[in-house]
Amino acid sequence: GSLDKFREPGTGHHVPLSQRFGGWHVTGINAEHVPHANVIGAYQKGKTVTLPNPPGERSRLEDYPRPTSDILPQLILEHQSGAVNLLTRAIYLAREMKDASRAAEADVLAEEIVRYFLFADEAALPPGGITGHEEYAKEFTKNRRPDQQGRALKELSLSHHIFRYRCSYMVYLPMFTALPAAMKDRIAAGMALALAETPSASGAHLPAEERAAIRSILAETCRDFPVSGRR
Repeated sequence: GSLDKFREPGTGHHVPLSQRFGGWHVTGINAEHVPHANVIGAYQKGKTVTLPNPPGERSRLEDYPRPTSDILPQLILEHQSGAVNLLTRAIYLAREMKDASRAAEADVLAEEIVRYFLFADEAALPPGGITGHEEYAKEFTKNRRPDQQGRALKELSLSHHIFRYRCSYMVYLPMFTALPAAMKDRIAAGMALALAETPSASGAHLPAEERAAIRSILAETCRDFPVSGRR
């Protein structure tokens, strides 16, 4: 893997692409945008150097299901990993809430989850966006849950943002829907404020039309997590 220090911001879609993928093969994106990918580190004459490690040079690509390591599924995995880490923290905190100090901590974490689920701090994609593997994109979106107008959270954009409607499809997962009420109620309230016609700071990055679309999608496809957006 890379011998440089990277990934200080942790795990999630907020981590700049330039700080991801150390030790990984990545295809479907120019190398300049992912400098930690497709290289290995080594000591030579007392100095640390990086050496090219293109897919197939040190391994047999035919031994793997695909000869590619496309950027799109790696972006999706990064988003999911960050969401799972936050929800895991929320579950443990909800179990430990016994006094006002932990309640205040829960308020802070709930708002962090709201911002994450609404992609408030999403790292920029490269200029011009990405294409993504067509077959993967088709498989990923086949279980999308559209509202009556055909809009869904699992609708890819890939130009400036990963998704067309910036609200995480992770709201459908049992890990989210089964959150203890102490945390889930806080998150739901925060989402409603962020998606309101006059949004809180956590939703201020979303245009009014996008917030309205997300409210509709959630109201029609996520019955156990209603968000009216009204104040």
